[in-house]
Formats: sequence, structure tokens, C-alpha cells
Amino acid sequence: MAVTINGTTGIETNTDTGKIKVGASDDLVIERKTDDHSYINNSSGRLRIQGDDIRIEKADGSEFMAKFTADGSAELYHDDVKTFETISEGARVQGNEGASAVLELWADQGDDNADKWRLVSDQSSNYFYLQNYAAGSFETSIRALGNGNVELYFDNSLKFKTDSAGVQVYGAVIVDDGSATGNRISVGGAGDLKIYHESDNSYISNDTGHLIINSSATTNVDIMKAGHSEYMARFIPDGAVQLYYNNINVFSTTGAGIACGEIRSQTTYNATTSNSANMYIHSDPYVIYRSTSSIKYKDNVTTLTDADADKILNCRPVTYTSKCDIDDSNEIHYGLIAEEVKDVDSRLVVFEGTEPENVKYDRFVPHLINLVKRLTDEVDTLKTEKTKLQTDLTALTARVAALEAA
Repeated sequence: MAVTINGTTGIETNTDTGKIKVGASDDLVIERKTDDHSYINNSSGRLRIQGDDIRIEKADGSEFMAKFTADGSAELYHDDVKTFETISEGARVQGNEGASAVLELWADQGDDNADKWRLVSDQSSNYFYLQNYAAGSFETSIRALGNGNVELYFDNSLKFKTDSAGVQVYGAVIVDDGSATGNRISVGGAGDLKIYHESDNSYISNDTGHLIINSSATTNVDIMKAGHSEYMARFIPDGAVQLYYNNINVFSTTGAGIACGEIRSQTTYNATTSNSANMYIHSDPYVIYRSTSSIKYKDNVTTLTDADADKILNCRPVTYTSKCDIDDSNEIHYGLIAEEVKDVDSRLVVFEGTEPENVKYDRFVPHLINLVKRLTDEVDTLKTEKTKLQTDLTALTARVAALEAA
């Protein structure tokens, strides 16, 4: 092999496999091998390439592959496009004009899909992505927008998102069993509102102010059985508050008061009084009223006629047993039959529509007073007549006795 030193072209060898050796022990070797590759081999010490502006270029000098600038950046290129460079704060990865910037991180030599992750600065949406390759294609784990939202994903499905008002959750928020001071959801500067599950019970605890539940003007607030299968209470805007028993509405507020089924109160039952009853339940619309006898509630007051009072003597007193579920079916009751009383005087009967339902027993009292007064007058008359007869009899007895004595 011949070596030629040419002042124009430099050092030349005349074969394809020539070497240039430098150093006493051939420590630096520059060679061209038969595999059509060129090599620089340093066998001892360091191989230093020094310069203020070092560039690695394509063979014809038309493209950069790397650039190294003294006191500045180190740049790496892909197809003559800079994709990586060092900066004073660290490093920068950048995409081509009109393309995204991607940095892939592979663990364990990337021999499993789950080893592969990448960071993406997306050119079209301006979003930043953290993505994984576990499913065999890249899926999003985190997505963020400058001056905008941050999103968290599970298996490529959005689950959590920040926005200008706070956060949005897509799915469930799961908190382990806790307490008022343990695992919980806390709201307020001092954690005034707490939501937590402890042992077998769930709690909503408010420490300050009022606990207020709001809804829109057209949306109900419902309290339901687990599984949403039954109502327990409903709160209707501009309408009723409804309470339920076994999914049946048994109590409702109305514009006039309340509407309900049975009313049971052991406390009321035990609070006894000697006053007379003064409550009345109307047959339609089943409203409870307080009865009153004051003149201030009365008009067109007239004295009860004897003819009206005499009518009640046509009523038939009866004994009977009750068919009502709440009554003892063997107990003997005393009373009147509403249908019969209606034929005597319909004013003494409460109607359910057009059908007689109840007898107004209290309305019999004024008639009985009328009858008793009239009977009392007759008794007084009879007493007067009896006294006169006794006086006449005494005088007559005296005269008879006088005649007999003569």
C-alpha cells in the first residue's frame, strides 16, 4: 500500500482498506474496511474532537446531522431538521415546521408495550400529552392546554378535567372509609362541610352556617332509596313537599296547608282534656276545620221551629257491629243510619258526593233542647193543674166532712 502526502488533497492511500495509524502503539487508527464503512478507533486515553463550532454533516455537506457550539448548544438533527438541542436550563425537543414534538421514553429496552411512553406537544391542537403504549397503540394518560384545562384519563377515557370554574369529574369519586377527621371530602376554608362514610353509615356534616340544598326553578330535589327504585321524599319548586311510605305519597303540602293519609300521634292521644270536641273533617277536599259556636261566625240566626225538632222523633235508633278495619267486629255500637236520617232531615247528614256518609250527631242537640223545653213546659202546666186539683180536692173534702157532721 502506498501513502501519498499531497499538499492539495492531504494524506491518501491507494487501496480501499488502507489505515492511518497515529501513536507509538497505533493508539489512534483511521481506516476503511471491506464492509464499505469507515472507522476511527482510539484504543487508549480519550478521543477528543475539539473546536469552537463542530458539525457532523451528510457526506456531500448538504444536511446537518449534529452541531456543537462552544459555550452554547449541542444540536441533533433528523433529515436536516433540528429535533433536539441543549439549552442553558436543560434540553429542548422540537418538531418540524407544521409537525408535533415527540419525546419517547422506553424502559427495559422497550421489549414490552407497557415499557413505552411518550411526551407530545401537539401542533394542531396545542395540547401537551403524556401517552402510553400498553394497548399496542399510543393512548392518552394526561392532556394539558396552556392557559386552559388539564385532563386525566383512565384507559384512554377522560375521568377528570380542570376548567375556569374548578374541576369536572367523569365517573365516580371514590374515598375509602373514614371519619370527620379521617378520609373524607372536605369543602370550605376550614373544611366546614364534610362528606364521609364511617363503618356502616354515611354522613354529610356541616359545622358552620346553614346546610342549604338548592335546585333550579324547574328541577325537583328527590330523596330516594338506594338504587333509585323508590321515592322517600320529593321537594318540588313552587309546589309541594311530598313524603312517601313504601313509595306511596302519604303526605303533601298544599297552597292551603297539607294533604295526607292517616294521622297518628301517641303524644296527642295521651294529651287528654275535658273540653268538648271542636274538630271537623270535610268530606271534600278532606280538610280539617275547627268547629266554632261564636255569634261572630254566624248570620241569619233564627229560633229553631218545633216542626224541625219534631222530625228527629222519626229517626230510628239502632245497635250494630262495625265493618271498619280499625274497629272490633264484635263490639256493639249504638247510633243511627245516615241513609234513614237523610229521609227525615238531610241537614243532619254529611254527604260524600250525593251519597249519605255521616250523621251530624251534634246537630241533634238543639232539637233535643227544643223538645226538652217543650216537655218541661208541659210538665210545668201539669204540675200547676195538679196543684189546683189538690186545692179543690182539699176544699171539697172539708165541705163533705162538714155536711156529714151536721
